[in-house]
Amino acid sequence: MDIKHKHAGHVIIIDGQAFKANDSGEWDLTDIWKTLKGIREDVAKRAPVRGN
Repeated sequence: MDIKHKHAGHVIIIDGQAFKANDSGEWDLTDIWKTLKGIREDVAKRAPVRGN
């Protein structure tokens, strides 16, 4: 019996990078986390430095 999860094959896009769910409706959270971490670091570099 071949039963797919309702989220199987769904795609989320983060900063132009697509992440596709597997047949169980799961995403590779390690890859997603790395992408989000990279975005956070880029934003932090562009943030103005505040004086004391």
